[in-house]
Amino acid sequence: GDYLGSLPFNGFVLMWLSHALGAAVAGFTCVAMSRDMWRAGPIMLGVLLLAAGAVNLVMVPHPLLFAIVDVVSYLPASLLGGGIALQVFSSRRPTKAPVN
Repeated sequence: GDYLGSLPFNGFVLMWLSHALGAAVAGFTCVAMSRDMWRAGPIMLGVLLLAAGAVNLVMVPHPLLFAIVDVVSYLPASLLGGGIALQVFSSRRPTKAPVN
């Protein structure tokens, strides 16, 4: 069975969105847990997810266009998620208590 060959275009879009959203959530979660690693954490996660995605593409053949779009999106998506978390949590910093 060539299951992937029989998927409609929308199936590939949904698969790509799930990969990109997963990378974004991973970057967001990393920065939410440790804002000290606001850049390095999402980059490391993006590279790790990129490697896992590449292994998936080698083990299960995908259409070339999907493979290119998928591989190119992991790192930017994880950085975007980290950047969103940085914005969300930097606006929620506790204010200093007034000195009496």
